[in-house]
Amino acid sequence: MVSEHASPLLRRARLATELRRLREGARMTGQHVAIRLGWSTAKLSRLETGQTMPHPRDVQALLTCYETAPELAAPLLALADDSARLAWWHPFESELGPDYITYIGMEAEAKSMCTWHPTLVPGILQTAAYARAVIGSHWEGSSTSQWVERRVGVRLRRQAVLHRPSPLALSAVIDESVLLRRYGDDALMYDQLLHLARLSELDHIDLRILPQTEPAACVPYVIMDFPAWDVLGPLHDDVVHIETLHGSAIETDEWIVLQYSKDFRRLHQHVLSPAESHALIRRTAELYRQKAHG
Repeated sequence: MVSEHASPLLRRARLATELRRLREGARMTGQHVAIRLGWSTAKLSRLETGQTMPHPRDVQALLTCYETAPELAAPLLALADDSARLAWWHPFESELGPDYITYIGMEAEAKSMCTWHPTLVPGILQTAAYARAVIGSHWEGSSTSQWVERRVGVRLRRQAVLHRPSPLALSAVIDESVLLRRYGDDALMYDQLLHLARLSELDHIDLRILPQTEPAACVPYVIMDFPAWDVLGPLHDDVVHIETLHGSAIETDEWIVLQYSKDFRRLHQHVLSPAESHALIRRTAELYRQKAHG
């Protein structure tokens, strides 16, 4: 069940939800369980809210207390094991902040993703040079080259989800102006657009261009859904990640996710076809190539 793309935080949260659900299904109070197991109610509360690292021994004690069926107990114990592992992004947690770390974990676990960006190539599709130029321009004067390189490294590592054995299914829409908005020099933009064109040829990536003549939301967003496990169902409910000038937010409210899903479907009514999008990317890349060698 576990892989290098597993998010310990998400798996701990799902385990916490299931443990609380099992207790409530057994019609037992927290105090009753705590007395029965010789625990404090605070310990049980931390386990049911994902605030503490779950020890498999404690999870097994709860499953026994609730007389949990073996076919459900096995994946829950696996979640407990997964929660204790360190993800590849663990060394960067202190400098990236909790919101970005949560996003990386969700992206790593997601089954599919729909993303719209009106001003940039989405991070998951960026080349190293383009990412370096974007990050450097956005944090100009407030970051060191070493800091920028670490951020670029994280961004590139995130892209592994597109190349794993069961890759993330990506549906991306970018505004036509993104192809013309230059970061770095012409050679850099040529490489970035060539990279986009090649990625768009992969079966699990649907990359579309929204013509500049079409109206669109000005806020970038990402919608993610998650794979289902046999008896547990999806690891997490669908989410939408919204970027703003002041940071970002992850919304799990069903109504909010639905509104953004509707907006993405509306965008898709106005985008170029896959072949047209690919051709436009290639033509624009060629213009950059000619200017770079002009």
